[in-house]
Amino acid sequence: MLEDLFAQGQDLVSLIMSNLWWILLVGLVIVCVGEILVEGLEEFIGWAEDHVIAVLGTILTVIVGSICYIQFGLVWALVAMAAIVILAIIAYVVTGGDLMLDVGYRSRRLSKSEETMDDDEDEEYSDDEEFGDDEESGSKKSVKKPVAKKGGIKMDDIAGLEEAKEAIRMRVILPVQHPEVYAKYNKKVGGGILLYGLPGTGKTMFAQAVANELDAAFYEVKCSDIVSKWYGESEQRIKKLFRDARKNKRAVIFFDEFEALGKSRNSSDYADINIVPELLAQIQGFDKNENTLLLLAATNRPWDIDSALLRPGRFNEKILIPLPDDAARRVIIEKQLHDVPVDDTVSIDEIVKLTDGFNGADVVEFCDQLKTGPIVRSIDNKTNNEKVTPADVESTAKRVKSSVSEEDIALLEEFENGNA
Repeated sequence: MLEDLFAQGQDLVSLIMSNLWWILLVGLVIVCVGEILVEGLEEFIGWAEDHVIAVLGTILTVIVGSICYIQFGLVWALVAMAAIVILAIIAYVVTGGDLMLDVGYRSRRLSKSEETMDDDEDEEYSDDEEFGDDEESGSKKSVKKPVAKKGGIKMDDIAGLEEAKEAIRMRVILPVQHPEVYAKYNKKVGGGILLYGLPGTGKTMFAQAVANELDAAFYEVKCSDIVSKWYGESEQRIKKLFRDARKNKRAVIFFDEFEALGKSRNSSDYADINIVPELLAQIQGFDKNENTLLLLAATNRPWDIDSALLRPGRFNEKILIPLPDDAARRVIIEKQLHDVPVDDTVSIDEIVKLTDGFNGADVVEFCDQLKTGPIVRSIDNKTNNEKVTPADVESTAKRVKSSVSEEDIALLEEFENGNA
């Protein structure tokens, strides 16, 4: 009995070896065609590292194809190998992205064992910091993965902008801090919050303050962390992001530049088509009281966001973060000029007026330019007691202007009026 089985095994191995080159050729051609269809004419350099499923699929194709060819003939061998490729494609789209990211990262990490990463006390890194590809070079390399952060600014540290702070407190913070009260009155909470406004108004700062008020892990996600030109990988990154965030007791996921990630689905880039549906799938159920994730997004162009993302239960709550008001600009100015020699004749009130219409970055730049005059005089006069004077304020006001464009202001006003 065993001798017969052994003999049959030898015959099978002999048949496979005698047809090995033909089987390998056909199998590799089919797998490569499948890769081209999935990746959109992707170059195959380094594909063995990043495309684990393709490698495993090739091996499986050779084995199954050999058996089918020997037992049933050429037609059934081709059918079997084609079926394996189709299954590999489905596995790649549905679940393969995470596996490829993890294995690809770990293999690269072993090759870079001599490199070290500085510790950051404000960041909690998961065991895989690399999260993507290098879009400029066109090859799959690494982009820093969104990681959880804790600590830093809170709402009380934000000066002025009381209306925006109160809106965030009522719509975001209180429902999470007192869920039992909202449940008693059957008041829906959760969903996503869209922070919108002109560039440089501190939307990211507000999001960080919310996370710190709630003692939540903060995931700041930029468009480059998610969007990939490789088919299916953007969706896989979104899935991985939400899965990582759910591991925390409480977490805030903050999408910066949300108009790039959640843009209307009229793009000619095929790789972008499924990003919005995947986002919609992940945020289903976020309007439930027991949800432990909070979604925040920031945008300078809310009119460019897909309307499906702005419906109830999604990012239907929209909060305007305006330009810094007088109180906010005063705090920025006083902080920037702290410990800077300033003449008693300089009026902070005057600087506040001169920076009306500035965003936060503009105010900081104005204060920085104020220091140029006394620095030059100190060097020329070889003294260390020169101060910021009213003349410095006047000359700075002529040089430094607001970076906020009139076009952006007009577009935002149209959106506010429902005309965008």
